[in-house]
Amino acid sequence: MVIKENISNLKTLIQKNKFLKVIIMILPLIYPTIFVLNINGILSNELFNPIPLVWIGFYSSIILIYFLGLNLINILLVLINVCIILILMFISMMGGVGAPLSLTIKMILPFIPLHWL
Repeated sequence: MVIKENISNLKTLIQKNKFLKVIIMILPLIYPTIFVLNINGILSNELFNPIPLVWIGFYSSIILIYFLGLNLINILLVLINVCIILILMFISMMGGVGAPLSLTIKMILPFIPLHWL
């Protein structure tokens, strides 16, 4: 019960503090920025490869919806991440049916190495 109370206290703190609200709203824009910069060749680095970083879009969207609730801006930010994740899943279909499954597992459990999947 202590964890539940701490999370609800954090939720009320985020909803009252405008600075934290802006930070939570910027979080879902990190993954689309990485994706666009990588596709355009600006961030052609293995560190910023969008496939292993798909968890950023997934968890930032969950954090946004949980802490700030549903409104039009939040839904649009989540839809941007969902569209990019679906594009990556469509691209990964070239690797067979197991590739989107491994991408989904990597999205939910980011600490699992890719060669285990």
